[in-house]
Amino acid sequence: MPPREHGGRGRHAFEPAKLVAGLVLLAAGVVALLSSAGAVDPGPGPRLLPVVLLGLCAAGVVGAVSHGVRRRRARRRALRGLPGDGVPPDGPG
Repeated sequence: MPPREHGGRGRHAFEPAKLVAGLVLLAAGVVALLSSAGAVDPGPGPRLLPVVLLGLCAAGVVGAVSHGVRRRRARRRALRGLPGDGVPPDGPG
């Protein structure tokens, strides 16, 4: 997949929503694994599904906030006449 942003130098933008979603799903997987092994008793009923859904909703909120921050930052850079990543286009590379 080709790199996005940052002048095509192999770097990509940090996306905190993906981090939050990954951590939520990783934690749910660990709890499910420990529950099936008998090491943890999560209690009666399917309690893991609502926790996962709430975690993914939190990831959506984080994604919306980070998108707003990126748009605002891009608008400020455009008003100042800076390129997209703040690095001069003819810089070392």
